[in-house]
Amino acid sequence: MAHYSTKLEEEKQAQIAAKERMQIIERQFSPWDGSHNNLERLIKKAMNDPDSYEHDETVYWDKGDYLIVRTTYRGKNVFGGVVRNFVKAKVSLNGDVLQIIDQT
Repeated sequence: MAHYSTKLEEEKQAQIAAKERMQIIERQFSPWDGSHNNLERLIKKAMNDPDSYEHDETVYWDKGDYLIVRTTYRGKNVFGGVVRNFVKAKVSLNGDVLQIIDQT
């Protein structure tokens, strides 16, 4: 009986840890549009016209020790035309952008 109690307690602790991890990850993203807060800030800083930024979509993949986050957005280029771009980045579990992997 003690064996089963131990197993149940371990499962309960694992579920609590998984829930806490998900909450930590979810706090990195805007509840309004799903954008990644720090990545959006970085994108706007690099844009020609940051005020023209329009978020389209953000998705992420949990890789254990870090996340891969891809944000698709629209903004004005140097000539004033609106173009669609994306940025894919490696992000720490606490939300810091570690590395830009790919972008257009």
